[in-house]
Amino acid sequence: MYNQKITIAHNAIFQIKLMTDNLSYSVGVLRRIYGFSLALLMFFLVGGAGLVRAESPASAVAELLDKIKQTQNDPSLSAEQNRANRKTSQVALGYLDIPRISQKALGKHWRTLDKNQQESFVRLLSELFIYVAFPNSASFFGELKINYGPGQLAESRATVPLQVHHQLEGNINLDFVLWQSQDRWRVIDVVLDGVSMANNLRSQFSKILKKNNYAELVWRLEKKLRKVKG
Repeated sequence: MYNQKITIAHNAIFQIKLMTDNLSYSVGVLRRIYGFSLALLMFFLVGGAGLVRAESPASAVAELLDKIKQTQNDPSLSAEQNRANRKTSQVALGYLDIPRISQKALGKHWRTLDKNQQESFVRLLSELFIYVAFPNSASFFGELKINYGPGQLAESRATVPLQVHHQLEGNINLDFVLWQSQDRWRVIDVVLDGVSMANNLRSQFSKILKKNNYAELVWRLEKKLRKVKG
């Protein structure tokens, strides 16, 4: 049952699956390659819509999940409904710190990129959240009862624990990690049973970068995006 919980959470919570669709993975490997990447927008690069000023870390998480639950995941949506989806997703992105997570996900490779490449990578991750992560997460959170626990605050960093109850798998515990910047709290990671999804994403990116190069990583992410866009 424990491994089933891991699979459910990683499939549902902001999954960005790389171009490894033609391979089969065990639950343990899936646990490493599904990153979080409650991650992350360079909000100023994708526009000013959805500018948010959450008063507390808990309210930032609550508002983020509320917007995610409003997202519809249905290929038969009308053009107007798709526009509404994008607008809702833009607001949700405002609660995420994509530049910080992008930098962490690429590690030392981030410093090898010029400014245009960095900005392009942030935009790419933002689109993956809009077209992949949020729609997949909407049905997950929409069907579950969410209970918030007492948070922890240390200067500009906060942790908001919550528990969701799945009808078949029981309770799933998650910790949302946030960073305060310019009086706003933004999510930078989600931790499942002590395992950081941001670190998992970095590990997966690192494997591709070591075996191939940055261009290959971008190609794989863009391929995933093209596939979901149709």
